[in-house]
Amino acid sequence: MINIKKFLMSINKWIIVTLGFLVMLLLLVITTLFTSNGNALNNPNVSYLDNLSILETFIESVIAAPVLETLIFQMFIYWSISKLISSKKFFLVIYLISSSLLFAISHYYSISYVFYAICCGLVLSYSYFIFKEREENAFVFTVLIHSIFNFILFVIGVFINN
Repeated sequence: MINIKKFLMSINKWIIVTLGFLVMLLLLVITTLFTSNGNALNNPNVSYLDNLSILETFIESVIAAPVLETLIFQMFIYWSISKLISSKKFFLVIYLISSSLLFAISHYYSISYVFYAICCGLVLSYSYFIFKEREENAFVFTVLIHSIFNFILFVIGVFINN
């Protein structure tokens, strides 16, 4: 983990953003390969999106969800854990585990999706941590990673449904 942190601390912030959403895309592909129906995107519990217009779906999935989820699952959890844990040695592990598990629980559509959401939660929470360590706007860059990823899923969904 130290080498990853050292690497991420030394590269351009836009490369981190790009790596973040690319890793999430790779995780989606891997999860899709191991799901029983071969489609990790087919989640019946988000069928309410079917009743929304394309614009409403875009606003909810590409703008609102990344902002709210970053506030709750990265920013608030980071802040809370930092108030409870003074040891830097344990902070990162407790933060990553709690943030990613809570993120996954909020995305409980299927067992395979929970595993996928834990992995994505780790990517987002670790990105948030790195940007905090770099003293850059962790909230904005984490939202950006999540939004770009959701935008790609939105575009795929529009093409699949039309």
